[in-house]
Amino acid sequence: MTLGKDSNGTPPDVDRVVADWEITEFELRSLAEVWMREVQSARWDLLVDEVHGGYDWQFIEYANRRLDAIRQLLGDEKYEEATAAVEARWTSEFQQAGCYEH
Repeated sequence: MTLGKDSNGTPPDVDRVVADWEITEFELRSLAEVWMREVQSARWDLLVDEVHGGYDWQFIEYANRRLDAIRQLLGDEKYEEATAAVEARWTSEFQQAGCYEH
C-alpha cells in the first residue's frame, strides 16, 4: 500500500469538496476538456495498446463521474461544445488505429 492512499490506491481526499469555492464556466469547460482527454487516453491504453490493469478501469469510472458532474453544471449543450474537439480528435485516432468501438 502506498502512503497517503487507501486500499484501492485512491487518495483519501479524492472526493472532498472545497467549500466556498466558486468556479467559472470557463474553468468548467477547461476541466471537461482535460477529463475527456484523460478518459480517451486511458481508453487508448486499454483498447489499442492493450495495456490492461485494474487502475485503468477505476480511473475511467472516476473520470466519467467527474464528467457527469461537469455536464450537470454546464448543461448538455455547453458540455458538448466543450468536449466536441477532444471527442473528434480521439474518434479519428481510434479509427486510424482500426478500433471502431470508440
